[in-house]
Amino acid sequence: MLKISDKIFFCEILADALVQTYLACADKNLRELWINAFAQAAATILQGDTAFFHWNPHENILLIWSPETNEIHHYSSRDCHYPAFDQSVLEPSYRYNAMSLLVENYYELQRKPGEIAQIDFADAVFFDSELTTEQKVDLLSSCVSEGRCGDIKPLIEALQKYIAV
Repeated sequence: MLKISDKIFFCEILADALVQTYLACADKNLRELWINAFAQAAATILQGDTAFFHWNPHENILLIWSPETNEIHHYSSRDCHYPAFDQSVLEPSYRYNAMSLLVENYYELQRKPGEIAQIDFADAVFFDSELTTEQKVDLLSSCVSEGRCGDIKPLIEALQKYIAV
């Protein structure tokens, strides 16, 4: 699960992205599309509906699990053409690429010099494409019963809802 603990700092990252967008994009319609993409991305994160999102700091990739397709989608700021603004129409994935840029900047600027980024075990299990949904539920449930993981109940609930369907 994607965890943004310092929401004020995240909003500063968002504000910076919006200012850069405004200054770098001369086309008004394109500028508004990008600003909307950043706003939608930030709203999703700030509302806390991030059980299906995981940030991989080693590859700078945002992973999003789609319960509808049972697929994991990869998004990266490298794919969003920011700040080039060379797309006349934003595809739906651009909201997630904008989200990836915001999350990447958040974690990169928040990290202390020399600190190694860690990947949460629960997220590693949740986003492991080699495991079945039932195996994921079993592993995460055993972590809870052994007290080894923090707040992973939303991940377990999401998987159980998916199994029930």
